Order: sequence, then structure tokens, then C-alpha cells
Amino acid sequence: MKKTFFSILLLASCLMAAAADPFRTFASRVAASCVSFDYTFESMHDGVKFTGDGSAAVQGEAFRMEGNGLKIFSDGKTRWTVDADAQELIIEPVDAAATDFISNPALLVSAADKAFDAVPAGAATFKGQTVSAYSLTPRKDVGISRLQLYFRQDELVGVSLTVDDGTTSEFALSHLTFADPGSLAAFRYDERSAGSGWVVTDLR
Repeated sequence: MKKTFFSILLLASCLMAAAADPFRTFASRVAASCVSFDYTFESMHDGVKFTGDGSAAVQGEAFRMEGNGLKIFSDGKTRWTVDADAQELIIEPVDAAATDFISNPALLVSAADKAFDAVPAGAATFKGQTVSAYSLTPRKDVGISRLQLYFRQDELVGVSLTVDDGTTSEFALSHLTFADPGSLAAFRYDERSAGSGWVVTDLR
């Protein structure tokens, strides 16, 4: 009886520890949802600073992003990059085996648990907030040498990373919402929206 009670107590402790792990909790919620959020970012490369902002939505392998004059749509099989100001549209296939975190920071939300091992890094400060930090180590070469996620309770509020060319970037996330998954039509671009004067590059 004592052994059985101890086993139940141990199991309960493990479950509570898992539930208290913001990274695992967040990854589980992302896997079952359509996640939307706004972001701002600062990047530094060779002493030159870049800033920007935008919004994104992620559902499984599909995503859409809008920011810095560009819109990117992907249903997991095809990616459309739309520059309305320049009247340019690029259509390309998505390599299902690739994890392109560099060109698609939305994947840092949806696929971090698949490509990285996470280790708690303790309390930290991000944008003036006290947060829990997680250091992520890539399981294979994904072009990122350093990655940290910052959580306030179980909500992801920030990401900082260094890519292999030395560029450092910091993303602040806000208005994070979880909804039931919907149609992938929301992650596809209607190619008829590109007018006759547009330059369309179709790489499919």
C-alpha cells in the first residue's frame, strides 16, 4: 500500500512539474490551436540596426505574416510572398523537411519544440518584465546558434536569437490568442489579386 501511494504521489509530482513548465504547456496549446499574435523586432548586423513590426497567425504547418511592407502566406505546401508596393509576387513550393526559422520567424512559435531541446535558464528581465527564460539548443543545423524564449507565466512574450552570420534579433510578442483550427483557405493567397502589371515569379 505504501509503495502504491508513493507511486501515485511521484506520478502526481511529475504531472504537476510538467504542467508548471511554460515551454511544454505553450507547445501543447500551439499544437492544438490557430495562434495569432503581433510582434515587434530589433535586429543588429555588422553594427547596423533594423527594426520592424507586424502580425502573424500560425496553424500547424500553415502561417501568414504581414509586416514591413510584405505579406507572406503559406498553407504548408506553397508559399506566396506579396509586395504590394513593388507589385511583385513570388510563389514557391515549401520544403516539408526544411525548418526555415530565418525567413519565417512564425516558426519560432509553432515549431520550436520540434527542432530544439529546451533547458530552463531561470528568471530574467525582458522589456522591463520579470520572466522565465528557456535556452534552446538546436537538434540539427537550422542556421541559429543561440535561441532564448521568454515566458510570463505560460505566455510567450519574447524571443531572442543569434544566427550563424552573427546577426542578433529580439522579438517582442503581444496580443497572443488561441483559437480552434479553421480552414487553410485563410493561409492561401488568391493569385488573381495580382494585377496585370505585377511581376509574378512562379517557382513551383
